[in-house]
Amino acid sequence: MKIQHLKNLKLLMGLSCLLVLTACQKDESSSAISTDPVSLDGRDNGAIALYTLNVDKFATGIENAFNGKVSGLGYTIFHNNQVYYKGTGGLGWLRRPIDAPQRAHSANQRQGLASTSKYATAILVAKILERNGKTLDEKIYKYLPSNWNPDVNFKNLSFRQLLAHKAGLLKYGNKYAHMKKTVEGGINNIQVAFGTRVYDNINYFLPHYLVAYMIGKLENPNVLSQLKNAEKDTNALKEILAYNFRAYMRAYVFKPSGLTYWERVDFQPWDNYGPIPFTQGCKYYETANLNEKGSDPNQKFYESGPGGLYISAIEYAQMINATANGKIISKNLYSTMKKELLGFDWALSGKYGPYYAKNGSARSEEMLIDFGGTQVIVVSNCPYSNLAESPSLITNAFDAATN
Repeated sequence: MKIQHLKNLKLLMGLSCLLVLTACQKDESSSAISTDPVSLDGRDNGAIALYTLNVDKFATGIENAFNGKVSGLGYTIFHNNQVYYKGTGGLGWLRRPIDAPQRAHSANQRQGLASTSKYATAILVAKILERNGKTLDEKIYKYLPSNWNPDVNFKNLSFRQLLAHKAGLLKYGNKYAHMKKTVEGGINNIQVAFGTRVYDNINYFLPHYLVAYMIGKLENPNVLSQLKNAEKDTNALKEILAYNFRAYMRAYVFKPSGLTYWERVDFQPWDNYGPIPFTQGCKYYETANLNEKGSDPNQKFYESGPGGLYISAIEYAQMINATANGKIISKNLYSTMKKELLGFDWALSGKYGPYYAKNGSARSEEMLIDFGGTQVIVVSNCPYSNLAESPSLITNAFDAATN
């Protein structure tokens, strides 16, 4: 990312200590795993259920559900904390032959995601709160730019409401001026009073503005000083907000997940060595026609939060598994987030349900599901797969493979 102002560069240099670079490389690969019974602890009644999973049958079920229905697909299953996928863990093309160099899709191929990015955003916010002794009921207005004047009713909103899409925010757009107006212009009091869930990206774009101030006020006074100094220059402030959001996503979410390249994860195309040209990344396809040329990913550096994370299925699944195992936030907090659908869309019924799911849909479609002892993510680079709208395609494959 080219820094437009020299003073912005100086501000960002003070945060570079967060990024620990590594030169090592490691190729992820599938591995056969046991079907030992595991406990399923995601049930609302707190009961413990045991199931055995035939992971090969589950993987086959996923592939059969989408074979011939996607331009390209990658997936990864974690069961008993071990990774599994059949073959390469994918179908079709990340880049079709017409978009040379051609590249088959797989578990290891990175692509831009849509709203499944919200899961990582929710975990990041929860991580910062928990590590600083705060709860989900912490008020969000405390962590806004000091030159914003939040509406009196806005001041009552909590992170719990925000992450659950129950904050009653009024949407004017997703630019800086729009967000400031959202904070200052009042809320939908009826929605808040009834606790109505109204899904909108605005709820997860706001954390993009909050994270840096959370760090500044709760952990690092130097960051807060840098933010306040930048508030008189909107461009400088936007730069440092975006930089901090990405830096802490890497350090607080992907590093403890054990990702080999945690310090590279981005909201634009990247490989093991860093950012790559947009034209060299994944392609998105609108039809099944192999002669259709694909479109390039967008850069979401300044719009990170609700979408735009660029990552592979195996890397994201590793993060989901780490979260489920208490490596990022406590298991108790994660259980609350599942039950209250913070970072999730559904609590799905099934043989061992509820299964907690988050989807994404734009030019890509995605579905992640935490079954309890098993986590899975499936991603495609097209909008016509029915992946985002039909979690049953995956839950049915899971139930058929369990006993």
